[in-house]
Amino acid sequence: MRPPRIRIAGTSFEPEVLGFKLGSIDFDRNAQDLGLGAELTALSNMLLDAAIELAAASKSDILLLHFDELDQGITAFDEGRARMLTGLLLAARDIRQQTKDRPVPVNPVVYLRTDLWDDLAFSDKNKISQTAALNLEWESESLFALVNARLDVRIGKNVEWVDITTANAMRGSQTKWNHILSRTFLRPRDVIKFLNAALSEAKKRDGDPLLLDNEDVTNARDSYSVYLKAELDDEIIAHWARWDDALQACSAISTITFTRDEFVPEYDCRKSKDNNVTAEQALELLYRFSVIGYERRSGYGGTSWAFQYTNPEAGWDNGAMRFKMHLGLKEYTKLREERLLT
Repeated sequence: MRPPRIRIAGTSFEPEVLGFKLGSIDFDRNAQDLGLGAELTALSNMLLDAAIELAAASKSDILLLHFDELDQGITAFDEGRARMLTGLLLAARDIRQQTKDRPVPVNPVVYLRTDLWDDLAFSDKNKISQTAALNLEWESESLFALVNARLDVRIGKNVEWVDITTANAMRGSQTKWNHILSRTFLRPRDVIKFLNAALSEAKKRDGDPLLLDNEDVTNARDSYSVYLKAELDDEIIAHWARWDDALQACSAISTITFTRDEFVPEYDCRKSKDNNVTAEQALELLYRFSVIGYERRSGYGGTSWAFQYTNPEAGWDNGAMRFKMHLGLKEYTKLREERLLT
């Protein structure tokens, strides 16, 4: 039995699966030819049937189809792209339902950033959210376990975090781990990026054994902050091309915490001509992407900072007056922390 093969020759798409020819589609057409959609549907159905047959022949229990990196190349999340993603999500659901009783069921898995999912609007979105969606969330313990697992693989058996770091605490008795974590969005790639930056700093010193010290963690913050800004560019620009105007306003305020009354005039005087986002909308968007958090009061008279990535249940507070920049952007925006006078 020959393995599945898809041959692309010129402008013809001629798949040959399991030794027989499924057919041919010519993509050279004129503007009046409206049959391409039907032919592509027929072709994809044949490819799916052939994939199921191949999976059954290999005695597989299930066929997983993974759709990842759907945000690549998106510079503007317009209506057309929203329709394409909606179509993919609905098609994935339909395929799963249609093949659940087949010899080998097909389970498509669509990976989508939260900001893109939030901007989609279609009739079955809530139903999919409740029955077929899974939020990938990390917290300190799971991230710590991930780091230890990577250390075990990369360095040696039984090597853990305590074996590669010095014991002294950061300023304010904060552990190195918490110091690093507070500058991430609780994502593995953020933690790994910070640790690699700290390792690069440690390698500049002569040490045996080579251990991450407070100085290495502190010096890693500059390059990490540039990385985090670039990550946010990838996520925010598709929704708000001129979000740098808001960062410049925060830089002008110069402190890591600020008030609404401080932000509005600084933003308004720096807003680009083609930036249609008002100062009030800018604050909400910055919160939505966890660039800033707002101060909220507890029922016991205390206060805390609510960030979207740590407190999604809090939602946006239109009446919030005090805000805090995410610590990971402190170096990029050249902000300083206020010191209480005693």
